[in-house]
Amino acid sequence: MAKHWVKNDGRVVLADVVLESLQRLEEEIQEMGGEVAVIACDVTKEDDNHASAHVAVERFGAINLVVPGAGITKDSVMLYVDRNTGKVTKKMSLEQFQSVMDIWLKKRKDIGIGFVGVKATHIKSW
Repeated sequence: MAKHWVKNDGRVVLADVVLESLQRLEEEIQEMGGEVAVIACDVTKEDDNHASAHVAVERFGAINLVVPGAGITKDSVMLYVDRNTGKVTKKMSLEQFQSVMDIWLKKRKDIGIGFVGVKATHIKSW
């Protein structure tokens, strides 16, 4: 999505809780001649989300598009069910489930950022 945006003259802010995970994509966008900023962001923290938006506005002047792409699974499944008996043999802990829901639900509520695309002048301040 970020590369597509850049191919269409957009600029992007990439955000992730682990900056190293964005390094390859940042390099690829730069090799395409695109403008990119990278920031650490935990979408469960409102201040991090505001900081991501602030970077976009300060560096590129505006926000045109927000793509909330954050998401996690703790152990990839919520329930393990025995195929023969149909009984639950293991389940995700309540704490794990809550952390998954925090990411999936809060990212939409707080403007969780997968990347921010900047192309026009819609949001000029944050």
